[in-house]
Amino acid sequence: STCSLSRLAPLFPLHLLPPLPPLPLLCLRLVTFGQNMSAVKFMVYACSSVREINRTIKREANTLGILVNTPDDPELCDFLTPALFSEGPMIVAVSSGGTDVRNAILWRNRIKQLFTDNGIKP
Repeated sequence: STCSLSRLAPLFPLHLLPPLPPLPLLCLRLVTFGQNMSAVKFMVYACSSVREINRTIKREANTLGILVNTPDDPELCDFLTPALFSEGPMIVAVSSGGTDVRNAILWRNRIKQLFTDNGIKP
């Protein structure tokens, strides 16, 4: 089957990861960076704590036409992923512009709690 999302793990032993739940319309493939890079079809999240590794992943992925997101490093991002909260048909998206993912998640969680605590429904 064709996967549209892969996670490249340059140093992490993939066999230690827990099994992943099935995702509708999406296939998540875990591969070690440098192996099977051509198996990636659409986008990559480069999440190494070493900027040079992320830069290498971005360069090689972009050469293959693959989009890259590097959390907390907007210079290396081809796209941003906001922290989402949805309730019924309404969706709230919080983004730091790629500069502070943890804070965006914190804001999203506070907004969600505000809705929950006050019984606000769409």
